[in-house]
Amino acid sequence: MKPKKNQFWLLAMLLMTFLFAMSAKAQVTIGSLEAPKPFSVLELISNDKGLRLPQLTTGERNALGITSATQGAEGLVIYNTDDDCLEFWNGNEWISLCADVLHPCDPPPFTPDPSQYAEFIIGVDADGNGVASTAGLTKTLRVMKHNLGANPALSVKDQMAYSGRPYDITVYGGFYQWGRNDIGHTFRCDRRPASDAGYFVAGPLASGATAAGRFVTNSTSPTDWITPQTPTLWGSGGEISGNGNVPNRTANDPCPAGWRVPTQQEWGLLLNATSARANTTGDVFSPTSGNNIYLRRGDTYWVRVVNGYATGSFAANSMCGYALYEQSEWENAQSTTPQYAAGAAPLYATGAPQPLLFLPAAGNRSYISGAVVNVGTFGFYGSSSYNSTTLAYNLHFGSTIVDAGNSSVRAVGFSVRCIEEVAP
Repeated sequence: MKPKKNQFWLLAMLLMTFLFAMSAKAQVTIGSLEAPKPFSVLELISNDKGLRLPQLTTGERNALGITSATQGAEGLVIYNTDDDCLEFWNGNEWISLCADVLHPCDPPPFTPDPSQYAEFIIGVDADGNGVASTAGLTKTLRVMKHNLGANPALSVKDQMAYSGRPYDITVYGGFYQWGRNDIGHTFRCDRRPASDAGYFVAGPLASGATAAGRFVTNSTSPTDWITPQTPTLWGSGGEISGNGNVPNRTANDPCPAGWRVPTQQEWGLLLNATSARANTTGDVFSPTSGNNIYLRRGDTYWVRVVNGYATGSFAANSMCGYALYEQSEWENAQSTTPQYAAGAAPLYATGAPQPLLFLPAAGNRSYISGAVVNVGTFGFYGSSSYNSTTLAYNLHFGSTIVDAGNSSVRAVGFSVRCIEEVAP
């Protein structure tokens, strides 16, 4: 049935009255008959509902095309669904209300603490190759309990329980380009204070240039951050032949004094104590406990973890990774408290088995765009070793593989997990 003419007139009169009130007072209260305060143009009154701001991804926000030349955009507010945080435009850049509070970007000052390592007894001969018996033991490897740039105060269980966002450095740590010692470039956010000269710079850099505090992007082969390439910036050189397995810390090593970036062969030793390089591509993890990858004849389990629970696969933008357990610790939990291995109870609980390490799937920073990618999907942990003249070895893992023989271009931003070696 069509509405009558007088109904149209009534609606029109109501609309004109509302518009007149708006123009006369320029103040509105919604949700109450209470008049707005003298200093308020709009008041929302409710005790059971909230205000939902526009929900934009970073890409959608950037598509607005707002720059420092845009007039009148100051004060624009959105909710960034990539960061899970409110942002506002200050006339020069988007400011996150979570930056340096909920989602700190920059690595905190680091002081080595003897309690912040896990000790692994590994048989290593004079050339750095793994051996099958304690007769060949020449050193003990101590692995830092947290990623470089992360908060060292968190326990391993705290790390598994943490609800991190992709840009949160608290557990994930920073991104380190292979061979660089400038800690300033390892920030995790995609934005820095307006006073900075910029946080990305197109490369490669000429030898001797530093670009301090800036991540170097480069999509041109050989996709390194520096030219000419220098294969020994982090110390050990190649892992293919000769004395490449013997570590040699250099001044470019980003780890604190007494610690260093692992060699590729040492990453392999965490997977298989008798293999010189231990490329484990194709090792598949079971849905609950994880396929045990041996450290010294089977005394370590790698367990796939998502948000603190043993699980079957990673979930993007969750706190995912692998927890390492001593064989007896994990097998005892399987038999006496199976709820932990079955994913029915959190591994960070007080009664849960005690892990040695947790390696989060911290993702990486793209060498092309500088974007943070693969968080909660993959982990890339740098080594001091190079593969050929253009690539660098790293420990790479996802839901289905852990590979200590992976190699990537050197401009990628990797995670770093430092090690210390001591006499047996």
